[in-house]
Amino acid sequence: MPQLKLNLLQKKNNIPQEIIAAAGRDLIAARILYGRGYDTVRKIRDFFLADYTPVQTEDIPDVDKAVQRIRLAVEKREQICVYGDYDVDGVTSTVILMECLRELKADAIYHVPDRFSEGYGMNKEVIQSLKSQDVKLVVTCDCGISNVEEIGLANQLGMDVIVTDHHTPPEMCPDAYCIINPKLWGISHKAHDVSGAVVAFYLARALLESYGRMEKAEQFLDLLALSIVADVVPLTSENRCLFKKGLEQITGTQRAGLKGLIDIGNKAGVIINEDFLGFQIAPRINAAGRLDTARKAVELLMTEDKYEAEQLSLELNTLNISRKEIEAGIVRKAEEVILSNLLNKSILIAYDENWHHGVIGIAAGRISEKYNKTAILLTLKEDGKTVVGSARAPEGISIYDILKKCDQYLIKYGGHSAAAGLSLKVSDIDRFIKQAEKEASQYKIDDIKLINIDLELDLKNIDEELLNSIKKLSPFGEGFPQPVFLTRAVNIVSNLPIRDIGRRMTIGDGTSSISAVYWSDAGFDAVCNKIDIVHSLQESTFRGSREIKLSIRHIMQPDVSENRPLPQMKIIDLRQTQEYIYQPGDVIFYEGIGKPLEVKTFNRYEIIGSKRVVLYSIPPDLKVLKEILTRSMPKELVLIFKDESEQGSFLIDKAMGIIKHIVNRKHGRTSYAELASILGITLEMTDLLLKTLHFSGIISFEEFYDELIITRGTGKSLPDAEKYKKALISLINEMNSFRKYIRSAGIEKIKSTL
Repeated sequence: MPQLKLNLLQKKNNIPQEIIAAAGRDLIAARILYGRGYDTVRKIRDFFLADYTPVQTEDIPDVDKAVQRIRLAVEKREQICVYGDYDVDGVTSTVILMECLRELKADAIYHVPDRFSEGYGMNKEVIQSLKSQDVKLVVTCDCGISNVEEIGLANQLGMDVIVTDHHTPPEMCPDAYCIINPKLWGISHKAHDVSGAVVAFYLARALLESYGRMEKAEQFLDLLALSIVADVVPLTSENRCLFKKGLEQITGTQRAGLKGLIDIGNKAGVIINEDFLGFQIAPRINAAGRLDTARKAVELLMTEDKYEAEQLSLELNTLNISRKEIEAGIVRKAEEVILSNLLNKSILIAYDENWHHGVIGIAAGRISEKYNKTAILLTLKEDGKTVVGSARAPEGISIYDILKKCDQYLIKYGGHSAAAGLSLKVSDIDRFIKQAEKEASQYKIDDIKLINIDLELDLKNIDEELLNSIKKLSPFGEGFPQPVFLTRAVNIVSNLPIRDIGRRMTIGDGTSSISAVYWSDAGFDAVCNKIDIVHSLQESTFRGSREIKLSIRHIMQPDVSENRPLPQMKIIDLRQTQEYIYQPGDVIFYEGIGKPLEVKTFNRYEIIGSKRVVLYSIPPDLKVLKEILTRSMPKELVLIFKDESEQGSFLIDKAMGIIKHIVNRKHGRTSYAELASILGITLEMTDLLLKTLHFSGIISFEEFYDELIITRGTGKSLPDAEKYKKALISLINEMNSFRKYIRSAGIEKIKSTL
């Protein structure tokens, strides 16, 4: 793991008045911009797009040639195939060109690759099938620039190919009818770093303009906003201009499919901004191509039928739930490999023939981000002979260049500096890894990760005024990330887990407090004082109530050990007599419904230090029991255990009653920690319980940062329901076995277990 080094960007207190004026006389905005190198009025005006002129049709080489060829196909009623890709950028590109061609009454079909049988880009078998469908013209989007052989085949079969792409061109470009790719126009071109959908938009706009219908191109701006965020292109100049226009369109979109996804993704009342699109909408669209077929995502975004949009949205949502579970499993397994023998390598390459190759790309991104190294995850295709992989690289390292120098061992590869895909023969894995390690070692890997801090703030400075200043600088993304702040000497007042992916906290300084979410280390389980935190701000609204939260990126200098030894304590056994008399100062552990005693009880997350702790409930497993004891550090532990073991069906019925109450009385808002403590089960069991009920059609649930929103289900059972129920009942049986043991074991055995 890299060491962290904080770099305060804004070191000067005196900012020139002309800079403050250029920033709209907003001192916070001016300080952030000035610290990031926007140190002239011209730079700040450019940042705010004050005099910016977007790319026009006349700025695009070869677009006239493409327009004339498509117009000829329209007039002659030739069949046109839009050949896209299976990710968000490819899906939105496909929809843009298809809707444009339909507007012109063209004879058009589309093809998006099957990730599993075809892989990325164009495929020779598909080209052959298009010929049999009498396709005369193929227009690619978000792919094609590396498909020399496939386009050569299309030419042989009498089909013209127009390539629209934004990926890095190879040394020899394909012999296409024409190529529209900003990477060929020079690094100074305003469109050099746009997404694939933006390139498709340029062609669609030019085509509509040639028919005198240029205003129709406005309907595609919402799709551009999605692609720009999802493809992580720099959010500057052209991308920034188009994104801001697209975001305005999304907030009032009439696109049925997009509305369906927003309805699912916005039950928690989060603000529709770049984060919402990146974390709520894009993953659901991507889930179609990762686990099923991207055609579902294309049809969702093109449909005008509200019912079809609703059904497809729900289907993509369910796929996304499965995707997250698969991804977590891959990351866990990959980290086991990395920690065992790869930590000293310049590049992290892990192979498992059973990994889902629709999800390894996201998992590779998680690994790369955590270890600040290039990561490549490889898995085996169904043919048993071909290995496919996804690669991600941190800033300053080009994974595309690394793969380019390993091309003698690769069947195919493509992408850009930060992300790429590849395929190779099983027999070449070892040689490829050796060569990739050699090439990666040429890059200097600094074990210190630099964290840029925009401003140092006290908690009292985090208010509406600060939030409004930050919002003036939005949108945030690649090239202009969200502002990051340092707040020193604060306390963690409360600390609850969010399943296995983070913590929900309250941060205080003695006079004020604020809610926070900590994603970086789900294992951090301390409630402690005097820490420094690195964070950004989140905003949400629910039923008219607005809330500002901290999104904690790093916790510095915790003053307590996360692995304190268990206390030496006396165990008092009241399990047989059940005669407990409360003593002032007793801390009573109880999880369940209702109030069993007149005095206050504590669940596992509320437990506090005490000389005497009473276990009125049996914790669900040994890990939770140890957490209770390390939090409370008692001198005496009293065992009484008033609760009973529960059968699987009874627990599920009880959970349904609790969830019904949450839906009716709390608008469906809860958390993993709340459900786990009420039901007296583990977080893993809570997750399986929710999935069992979701896939059974009884409920739907969504995760929004640190919250769960539960709603009524579709009533339709899905195939995975029984799988989740079986896994849940297995864990319930394990819990009951543990509770049975703790209920009856002798004191010495319990001590040895602890």
